[in-house]
Amino acid sequence: MVSSTTGSGVDRDLKDVSTASIEAYRYYAEGINLHERQREQEALPLLEKAVEIDPAFAMALSKLSVIHDNLGHPAKRDEYGERAMEHVDRLTARERYYVEGNYYRNNDATYAKSIDAYKRAVELYPDHASARHNLALMYVEVERYEDAIREDEQLRQRGMIFPATFGVLADAYVSLGQFEKGQQVLTEYLSKNADNAAGYVFLGSVFGRSGKWDDAMAAYVKASALDPANLRPQNGRRGLHVLREQWAEAAAIDRRLLDSSDSFWRFIANMNMGFEHLYRGRAATALKLFDTAARESGARGSNQSALARTSMARILLDKGQAAEALTYSRRALADVNGRGQQTQVSLMLIAVADQKLGHDGEAAKAAAELSRSLDQLPGDALKRLNH
Repeated sequence: MVSSTTGSGVDRDLKDVSTASIEAYRYYAEGINLHERQREQEALPLLEKAVEIDPAFAMALSKLSVIHDNLGHPAKRDEYGERAMEHVDRLTARERYYVEGNYYRNNDATYAKSIDAYKRAVELYPDHASARHNLALMYVEVERYEDAIREDEQLRQRGMIFPATFGVLADAYVSLGQFEKGQQVLTEYLSKNADNAAGYVFLGSVFGRSGKWDDAMAAYVKASALDPANLRPQNGRRGLHVLREQWAEAAAIDRRLLDSSDSFWRFIANMNMGFEHLYRGRAATALKLFDTAARESGARGSNQSALARTSMARILLDKGQAAEALTYSRRALADVNGRGQQTQVSLMLIAVADQKLGHDGEAAKAAAELSRSLDQLPGDALKRLNH
């Protein structure tokens, strides 16, 4: 997600926010100026201070939801998104459509409402950079690449400085097979923002998808040099090491991720190691690592813990342990709570496990719920992927 600023200054997106506190606004402005450069960890305490001063500051709450989503913290994302929605009735239309778009995006059942909210914001306020970028991001997620390019090219022409705008635009071009255009978008951005680590992370991803692994590695190394505390380029490098079967190098990066104070990176490390052990035929070790990953993702449950538990259920089904697989599949469904693709995966695994156990009636119920869940998904692309 993106801050509300275009160009290098503070435009009306940033100024037109509802708070009675000048001090809260000051912290908000400082936080957004960091957020628009994707310096998320630095932005967090400033925005938290803003909502401490003004607990009803809906835009600050919504931006905290966005930043936690970017950092891989789904429970915090949902918490701040819900808190922002509690104050939606007192907001201007410009703020309200943004807050609603962010909130509705995090649930399959309301995903289409999110697209509608962002579209409405852009129609009413063509200069609303945040809404336009987020609309483009959602278009990419449902494979409407030409629509995403249309929206983000407008921001590119207006001098948008948020690196994710260029990352999403490049992703859309690459997804259409236009690899050179995707690379050009990011090299142009980095020619003007050479100190932005996030830009190099996006460039590494584009090079990787283009099969230019040496160039991808160089981009990730540059990102790490610019921002040593940022673990995203490290994880990008790990992916390249795996593709080259450089297991010692991949393991060294996993150890660094495990040392992180952030539970998200410990979750990623345990998932990484779990899949490597599974690849090597060590199912028992993989199960333990996936279980650890589920616990690292947070007690509240999320799409992350659900992913870990559906990974466990798949292994158990392959081992003929359908009852245990059913337990983990049901736990995964409760964890995800309709907030992501693991909803459909969990229902599928429940149906298969029940069928293997001879619970034909329960299997039929799960299959029917899976069908209803698929029908709720917005757009043909997500329906096709999940089918």
